[in-house]
Amino acid sequence: MAHSYFNLSEVLISAERYDEVPAIFKKTEPLVKEIEDPAGSAEFDFLKAQYYMGTGNYAKALEKIESYIEYQKESGSMSKVPNALRNKITIHEELGEEGLALETYRELDLLSQRIYREASSARAAELAASFRFQQKMREIQLLSNQNLELQEAKTTIEKQYEELLEIDSKLKKANELLEKQAEIDPLTGLLNQKKMYPITEREINRATRYGTPLSMIMIDLDNFKSVNDTYGHLQGDMLLKNVAGIIRASLRKVDFVFRYGGEEFLILLPSSDLQMASFTADRLREKLAETTDPKVTMSAGVSSWSGEDATQFIQKTDHLLYEAKGRGKNRVEFQKGS
Repeated sequence: MAHSYFNLSEVLISAERYDEVPAIFKKTEPLVKEIEDPAGSAEFDFLKAQYYMGTGNYAKALEKIESYIEYQKESGSMSKVPNALRNKITIHEELGEEGLALETYRELDLLSQRIYREASSARAAELAASFRFQQKMREIQLLSNQNLELQEAKTTIEKQYEELLEIDSKLKKANELLEKQAEIDPLTGLLNQKKMYPITEREINRATRYGTPLSMIMIDLDNFKSVNDTYGHLQGDMLLKNVAGIIRASLRKVDFVFRYGGEEFLILLPSSDLQMASFTADRLREKLAETTDPKVTMSAGVSSWSGEDATQFIQKTDHLLYEAKGRGKNRVEFQKGS
């Protein structure tokens, strides 16, 4: 029952139906306490933080996020901390606390590097284990071929087989972690082009199946080269991280944002028509112009899916972006006649 209320709360918060959330929280609170599950309590705190962020109560949101981060660190669940840190960054940026936002960006960057190093070390260890795996297989074959007492041979083989299953399980987990790392842009933490096409194709299939709209925004930061030339590439990288955080924080949970390349970003908006997508692009354009430091503007192309494949859909949106760039930049061009 508690999980059902959790899911319902997430749906309401994602839909920005905040006035309905307190009633669900009131029902969830006693169930969470009754279960006495620290992990569940931590996740409930994080859900509350999302609600407080949505309603502008940033002080309470920060309190819940800090509690959540502390618990995950103590329990060793470091993979859950980056998302909480991104929420902290969004709050500090909303409050104009650029220094705290930058400090949290650095903490997020260090943590991401640490997680990546640990994953790489785990992969190296599992590769060594794979060699031992082959050795043990040969040992089993030799034992089977030798004229030994049958029961002793059987016991040895069963024990080694259990070890092999354990090694195989660790290898699978390490491969899954590395595959996930390969789908994330290391600078911005956004999905990369490797995931862009399969996700776009999946959402096209979903839109076809259910008859729902699907829109796309292609963004390019205006005159970004001048930022690198004036402030240096490190500041340029920090600006890209900042922009990625602003974009992600400004979208719904069901939306997807990818780093398309360089200073270009692609946003996929399921269940959004052209008008909604154009509004979102304009809102992002205004927000970036107001909150980035150094100041940067964006141009964007916006289109809705109308039967083409993923590649054509992206090319169509990219063409609209270049129209926006050609018409003076700091503007949004959207698909006409839709």
